[in-house]
Amino acid sequence: DIITRAENLKFKLPFIQINVNLTSFDIGIYKDDKLQVVNTYQFDNENDFIYYVLNTINQYGIKLNKSYINISGFVEKDTEFYYFIHQYLPKINFIKLDTGIIFNFKDVDEYLFYNLLNLHNEDY
Repeated sequence: DIITRAENLKFKLPFIQINVNLTSFDIGIYKDDKLQVVNTYQFDNENDFIYYVLNTINQYGIKLNKSYINISGFVEKDTEFYYFIHQYLPKINFIKLDTGIIFNFKDVDEYLFYNLLNLHNEDY
């Protein structure tokens, strides 16, 4: 989860986790040793997406070059969407699974299925 990942960072940077769905995305920010926000936004295109992301980050006084940004979900490398958001978020890290699940699909990146493969970790 976002808190565990943020606390395990080598350096104390604001930690931003974004999970992209088809028409919405979830964003969580962990800063100053506490969870600052978790929110979901609807978006129609990459302009909406980047507006909500940058606006949320700005509201918490986070500098992009001094933060750690993880992304997962429906964002594929080498797509127009990825190249567009990468202009504004140059330090994107595609999330890695930190579970005991063995991911054996060679042609598919694990960050695309992060939510599905981590359902067993959720506290409902």
